[in-house]
Amino acid sequence: MYRHLLVPIDGTDSSIDAVSQAVNLARELGARVTFCHTPRDQPASLAAERLAKAESAARAHGVPCASISASPLHRAALASAQEAGCDLIVMPGPAQNQGLFAETTIPVLVCASAEPSAAARTIAAIRDDHRALAAVVHALLHLFSINADGRTVPDAALLLAGVRYLQGFSLGVHHPKEELHLFSKLRQRTSLYDSELAELERQHAREARLIDELIGMAELGVESAKRSEEFQPAVERFASFLWEHYGREEGVILPAAQRYLRPEDWADIENALFGAGG
Repeated sequence: MYRHLLVPIDGTDSSIDAVSQAVNLARELGARVTFCHTPRDQPASLAAERLAKAESAARAHGVPCASISASPLHRAALASAQEAGCDLIVMPGPAQNQGLFAETTIPVLVCASAEPSAAARTIAAIRDDHRALAAVVHALLHLFSINADGRTVPDAALLLAGVRYLQGFSLGVHHPKEELHLFSKLRQRTSLYDSELAELERQHAREARLIDELIGMAELGVESAKRSEEFQPAVERFASFLWEHYGREEGVILPAAQRYLRPEDWADIENALFGAGG
């Protein structure tokens, strides 16, 4: 019986799917999971975001978890699995992982890739929204990192523009997509996730309040180092909140929707989101 799963992740759709499958497997086995970020010349902030989302998915299912970072992909996964005492490696997609089989005595489970379908296209679109919004948050954080010497301050106009984009796209476009179509369809098919969906909707409301707070701070201007020192933690708190929120959606709700929604449900959702008048 497997007790400790290692899951390498790199931000691709296949690795996101592997996180969901590994968490579900660990829950059934009563096992724990270690997520290993295996970057390819990517900034540390992306690793932190991806690991936070993976951990959020595990915690939402009550699965004990930990995270590490290493590179390159194959040898990092092997070394990390051995050091952590893992007895199963759960890998995304077979194409990039062939070399792993010849180099380890630890069992390797390769997750099957999803077939292209209305469900796959809709889920990919939701994840793309998450990535687009995350990119804006990373840009806001970068405005502070490049001014970390304390002698200059971020451009208030850029900060305000970024936060207003979050307000318009996340609150005005992305949330309605989820609540009116995906969440409502899932509620129709099962009540098992009602509490989780209610929590996500509460988080949507909290996100609106956090964005209002950031807009208010940006409108006051960031003309001093002191004001910048107040604004930066608020952006960092918002980023942490967002990674947790996306982790719950990608690690719990999207897999649940894949399990319970019917092909006609996905067709309805896809048409509502992307069809004529959607």
